[in-house]
Amino acid sequence: MPSSPAGLFRLDRSEKGRRAFSSVLATIIIAAITIAIVVAGSYWLGGLVKPFVGYEKLEFREVYVVKNGNEYVVTVRCVNTGSKPTSIDLIALNGVPTSDYEPAAALGLDFDPLPFSCETGVTKTGTITIQVGATDPGGNKLSIGSTLTITLYTTNGESYPTSVVLP
Repeated sequence: MPSSPAGLFRLDRSEKGRRAFSSVLATIIIAAITIAIVVAGSYWLGGLVKPFVGYEKLEFREVYVVKNGNEYVVTVRCVNTGSKPTSIDLIALNGVPTSDYEPAAALGLDFDPLPFSCETGVTKTGTITIQVGATDPGGNKLSIGSTLTITLYTTNGESYPTSVVLP
């Protein structure tokens, strides 16, 4: 053994009986470790991405309006067929929030109070009661034969419109 510090880093070639790993075996071990890290990383990234790729989708199952004396009662049945839950925070009639009509439209069943949650696969049924002749801030009156567009707005910024004709 050399006594100098530089000699500590030299390879002693006199030991011929010992062998190191072969380059093939070293390559196989490195490849296996790399594959394990890639698989673990892809599962980790998949877990991170999943919350961001979920989507909401409201489908209207049934929408109809009935004239009951001096008011229209609109019944809306919808279901969230998306992959993540959502919340409805605004309902508009012909582009105007229900509270801006004079007299104000009343929300009932699952639509009251706003906002309400809409879980995946759960059907929600709500009513919107509007007085005959109710007017929006622009002076437009709801009357017989008018098309009423009901739009549900979600907290994610999506809008889902449907229409009925007032009897």
